[in-house]
Amino acid sequence: MVITMSWSRFWRLFITNPLWQALAMGLLASLLAKGLWVAAPVTFAAFDWTFYDTWLRLRAPIATSELLVTVVRDPESEERFGPTLDRTVLAQVVTAVHEAGAVAIGIDHRLDHASPASLGGAASDTLFLESLQAAAPVVLVHDSETALQTGAAIQAHLQVSVQPDRVTRRIPIVSVIEGQEVPAFGALLYDRYRRQQPLPPVQPPISGPTSEDPFNRVGDGSLWALPTTTLSVIWEAIHHHDRRQLEERFSGKVVVILPNHLGPGPWLLPTGQSVTSMVPHLHLLNGLLTGNRIGVAGPWSAFGLTLLLAFCIAWGLAPLARSSFSTS
Repeated sequence: MVITMSWSRFWRLFITNPLWQALAMGLLASLLAKGLWVAAPVTFAAFDWTFYDTWLRLRAPIATSELLVTVVRDPESEERFGPTLDRTVLAQVVTAVHEAGAVAIGIDHRLDHASPASLGGAASDTLFLESLQAAAPVVLVHDSETALQTGAAIQAHLQVSVQPDRVTRRIPIVSVIEGQEVPAFGALLYDRYRRQQPLPPVQPPISGPTSEDPFNRVGDGSLWALPTTTLSVIWEAIHHHDRRQLEERFSGKVVVILPNHLGPGPWLLPTGQSVTSMVPHLHLLNGLLTGNRIGVAGPWSAFGLTLLLAFCIAWGLAPLARSSFSTS
């Protein structure tokens, strides 16, 4: 009997207290939204990111960093060197970029294989390792299998995070690979640059393995939306010992060398572009260099904001509901 009276008293208080009613409706709406995530994650993700994707399309274009230079393959260099670059050529490019004053160098290259005889063999590998040693530390792509050993390279991952709607919007800043924490390629290059600059104290981009950052894309998010220079142009400057041109291009810059042609890849962006995993990391690096970093609330913060929004809507509709009930 006491329990019944207590419940009755609570119910009377509830139906006469708009604040409690709004809070209950907000909580119910938030739980229903979470239920939609479990039942239909693809639909929920598409709705959840709609405002973000629309904002990216309609906002004013963000700037590209003058500190970032990407060396890409072009038809002339492919005709001269072939589709696979000899490590002897890559070694000369790394040396030239370093001597021209680059503050950080990254290469889309793995040390998971030795060079075949058709591409210079062991002599080519030795020259490449010597160039890495001279320019150390150089950021390379992580691979669990390593055929060439060097202490001059630091490895970074090229992983991206795909939402349930199969669209790529985030990058894990640190990824755990075979029990080892491996930083993101773009974040690690920025960290190398930041360590050599008298910048004011800022929060470092490399954090725990659970951190995922949206990459703030430039334009349509493709490689060509970023500042690039072709390998053939750089090779001509090296061949003619044009140190002035090399210094104008690379002095004080963060340089990323792409030894292979980058065509369409498996990762879909909100713009509809299909890119390789390197491209989002370059946009992440550009965003860090320009200070255009996008912050996203964590799961509990997002749930709290959803609850607050639902509560405010319910609180605003409560007087209308009471007025309609009184009229009827």
